[in-house]
Amino acid sequence: NYGYTQTIYPASLFAGSDTLFGISYQISSTPSSYPVRPIDVYIGTPGGRTSLDTNNFVPVSELTQVADNFLLDVSTTGWTTIMFDTPYALPADSNIVIAVVNRTGHYSSISWRGHTDESYAVYWYRDGAYIDPANPNSPYNNSTPSRGKTQTVPSIQIIGNCDLDNLCTAPIVILDSVSTTSVSLSWAA
Repeated sequence: NYGYTQTIYPASLFAGSDTLFGISYQISSTPSSYPVRPIDVYIGTPGGRTSLDTNNFVPVSELTQVADNFLLDVSTTGWTTIMFDTPYALPADSNIVIAVVNRTGHYSSISWRGHTDESYAVYWYRDGAYIDPANPNSPYNNSTPSRGKTQTVPSIQIIGNCDLDNLCTAPIVILDSVSTTSVSLSWAA
């Protein structure tokens, strides 16, 4: 399906970085076909919004396009990286919205690792027609896109740099439990 998503990520995720050069998503299952997907990526601030829904989303005109027709390789599980055409200067202490447009209508699905968050991710998808990020609720041939919101947001890694005023610090890794077949870790900034 063609699709469009917006997700709010908290400012704390970006602490210590002043510029984003890319992001990575973690793929948990790969598609049976079409292993490369053309996508567009937009980034911005939520403009005072603490959550999103399909009628209260950030207009694409308020976002910056950082990747145009990026060919996302989804052929293997694990982290896949999207390097930006244009680096994004992070505003200080602001939540960030990341919007992704899936420019292909292929039916083969992908699963992403995610986590539950108090902010929402919103999504739109439809067969047969591109979802216009300027008006994602618009119908095509009398077909309104399927849409919704979820508290399961994609887990991401950021590719950024440290600013000189706010030094990056390594996270504190805590070993929660160990068995003969698994390890449980947590971390804090």
